[in-house]
Amino acid sequence: MIVVARYGIAALLVSLETLGFFVLGRLLDLDRAPFLLFTPSVLLAAVFAGRDAGVFATLLGIVAAEIVFAEDRRERWEALEIVRLSLFTLSGLGISLAAGYLQAGRARAEDRAAADRQRADELALARANAERHARDAERRAAELDALFDVSPMGIARANDPDCLHVTVNRSLAARLGVPASLNASLTPPPGQSPPFRATATDGTPLATDELPLQKAVRTKRPVLDAELAVQRAGGSWVTLLAHAVPLLDERGEARGALGVFSDVSERRRQAEEQKFLAKASELLSASLDYEETLRQLPALAVPAMADFALLDVVDAQGRLTRIASLDREDASGTLEGDGSADVGRRDDAPARTGDGITLVTIARAPQLFPQVDDAVLRALGAAPWQVERLRPLGVTSGLVVPLTLHGATLGAFAWVRTRGRAPFDERDLALAAEIARRAAQAVEHARLYREAQSANRMKDEFVATLSHELRTPLNALLGWTDLLRSGRLTPERQLEAVEAIHRTALAQAQLTNDLVDVSRAVSGKFQLTPREVEIGDVVQAAAATFRVAAEAKGLRLACHVAPDLPHIVADPDRVLQIVYNLVGNAVKFTATGGVSVDARASGDWLELTVRDTGIGIPPAFLPHVFDRFRQADGSSTREFGGLGLGLSIVRALVELHGGTVSAESDGEGRGAAFVVRLPIAPVHRPDPASIAARVG
Repeated sequence: MIVVARYGIAALLVSLETLGFFVLGRLLDLDRAPFLLFTPSVLLAAVFAGRDAGVFATLLGIVAAEIVFAEDRRERWEALEIVRLSLFTLSGLGISLAAGYLQAGRARAEDRAAADRQRADELALARANAERHARDAERRAAELDALFDVSPMGIARANDPDCLHVTVNRSLAARLGVPASLNASLTPPPGQSPPFRATATDGTPLATDELPLQKAVRTKRPVLDAELAVQRAGGSWVTLLAHAVPLLDERGEARGALGVFSDVSERRRQAEEQKFLAKASELLSASLDYEETLRQLPALAVPAMADFALLDVVDAQGRLTRIASLDREDASGTLEGDGSADVGRRDDAPARTGDGITLVTIARAPQLFPQVDDAVLRALGAAPWQVERLRPLGVTSGLVVPLTLHGATLGAFAWVRTRGRAPFDERDLALAAEIARRAAQAVEHARLYREAQSANRMKDEFVATLSHELRTPLNALLGWTDLLRSGRLTPERQLEAVEAIHRTALAQAQLTNDLVDVSRAVSGKFQLTPREVEIGDVVQAAAATFRVAAEAKGLRLACHVAPDLPHIVADPDRVLQIVYNLVGNAVKFTATGGVSVDARASGDWLELTVRDTGIGIPPAFLPHVFDRFRQADGSSTREFGGLGLGLSIVRALVELHGGTVSAESDGEGRGAAFVVRLPIAPVHRPDPASIAARVG
């Protein structure tokens, strides 16, 4: 209350009492106690307006009493008035002080009550906030639990600092192959076993304090991008990428950890496959020696894709050879003693089962073996010591893939995996088939390179041989013509010179004809003029041509033509050329013994065989005997002459007639036999272009 209001109340009350005295004072005989009249105003002023108002009302009452009762006081005893005044003053002051104290107490009580009400309101508000926060916390916890449970991301939570109990959500439980209610801790309490096994991605065991959750608790720091391989209860493997953070209490101490795990098996597998294929391409293109390239295939597979690898190769002579075998211990270089199969060493011949089954016969197409036992290992060609060494490791699966090139089988390789690795699946089989395809391409490139080198070498040899074959008769021609021009020869010697020049010209003409025929064969322009031919006459005529030459060398030249030999439809000139080349070669390459020519019918075929007892054909050269510009060796070319064109021309002419020609020999110094088979009845003859492709 403001000061004016307080004092105004006191003045109003005193004024009202003074007015009341004038109205009722005489009637009630109040003049006997004039100061008592103003006591109520003092009391009311002190009660309603406070102590100061009470004191003011007291003072106003004294003044008012003096004014109202001034006339009466002159008649009264002055001492009694002083006493009344003193008592009124004291009572007014007392009432004012008492009222002040009461008012102050009431104010304090009201303040305390207001403070209590405020605190009560604050407590009620705090309680309401606490209850609301508790409800929010419960709601958030329920939401987090629901999110934890249904999240597609794998989540693990440890609520103790030792990570003895780990809870996983359904997504991570499915990836780990365990129930979601199971304790998924890899450091469980005593008496419990870990539900799965975790290693580094390279198979190295992980220490318990290096596991993501445990490491986050131990270091009190987040663990990021930790990859680990997990072997599930069923034996399969999964690669997980982990991120973990510690859970700290109010003191900053770790009370647990929370981890997020994502399955990166597919991504990692794709990366490993791409890396493996890139390494394979690099390795396979590193050398043009295809045998060395193939020998590196097991080293490429072990240990990246397999724990054991075998490789068998079919060589140029069709022989099956174990070119390499390798296992993890071989690859690490820790093997000692017998049985170590180093990649660069050829092993013994590939193992064969009782039924003659080999790795190549198994691998007619890529095959997957989901289960492998000792019998399968032996069938794949593993040596006994390899089977013994692999058995304790627990072989789980294998695969076999052929190496094919243009439909021909070059060989085959086998991969085997042991426990601790995921078994092979169809995707691994496809990867192995891709490696086989790239290896076959590398072999083809290497062979083409060899063939190019060989062709280049053959070209040089041919040029040298052709120069020799041309220069030698030309020297003879020049020598005889110089003698004729000198005019010093006798008639007999002149005739001898003319005969020598004629023979040399005929040889040069034959050489030129051979070159022209080869050119026609290569360009596909060989033309035949077929008609009905008495083949016996053609064979005998060709044999008779070389009879004198054979007798001059002391050789027996026998010709046998079956009496019932039928006529055939052929080009007689070209058939004569076929027989001429074969018999001429036989006489040329035979020093002692003889040459036999045999013609007979065999079913629907005319079979012509020219056999000699000459120098023979080495087994390695036998597949190339009909190639252009090829003879067994350079020394034969130089000793016996010729360009090495005759047999390639024979093959081209025989195939143009729809027939076949083959060569047989038991080796060097054991003679040779050439067998020509021509159809008796007219047949559809092959396109000259296809013959050109083979001759070329």
